[in-house]
Amino acid sequence: MISPMSSAATPGGAPAEPTAPAAATGPTTAERLVEAAADVFSEQGYDGVRVQDIARRAGLTTGAIYANFRNKAGLLLQTITSITTTHLAGAERPTDDPAAKASDELVEVVTEATSKRDAKARALLLEAFVAARRDTDVRQLLRQRLNVSTRRLTDRVERAKADGDVDERLDTRAVVRLLQALRFGIASLETVDTSMPGEDAWRQLSAVVIQGLRPHP
Repeated sequence: MISPMSSAATPGGAPAEPTAPAAATGPTTAERLVEAAADVFSEQGYDGVRVQDIARRAGLTTGAIYANFRNKAGLLLQTITSITTTHLAGAERPTDDPAAKASDELVEVVTEATSKRDAKARALLLEAFVAARRDTDVRQLLRQRLNVSTRRLTDRVERAKADGDVDERLDTRAVVRLLQALRFGIASLETVDTSMPGEDAWRQLSAVVIQGLRPHP
């Protein structure tokens, strides 16, 4: 009988190589820094944060930051890319349901604005918008990501117009900007008032807002 510690024999009689246990893979140094930066930026604001604060939160040294990122602004850029993707694109991603109506998808776009799971992303996004006023790199990145959001929303508004659920006389860009203002404006309100409406109440209001875009005699 072969003991649990010995190697099984191959058909040719030679002992087989023992199977090594799979190595546990954890987050990389850069990923740890991005996660820590998201927490610190959203809690303390971009301007008030030092690289030492981020390194300390990640359990690393400042040398780890400069080995992976150009500076604090570079870390903010990567954090924006990693964390705010869900909030900027989120419900605006194309659906896999071929039967989904564009107007229902627009309701989800507005409803997602108060999603609790995106609270950190909204706080970080607000810091990014503030930093974009002074930092051209941050401003350029936000503009690129906003352009993706704009294209996706434009497609849905146009489809809703074709379905007769949005008045074709309405300017598409104006509708898109209104929806984006609703989504991104929530972050500003949350900085001074956290008593946001519940998801059901917000969804009901979102449906009424989208219904209000329908053609009227």
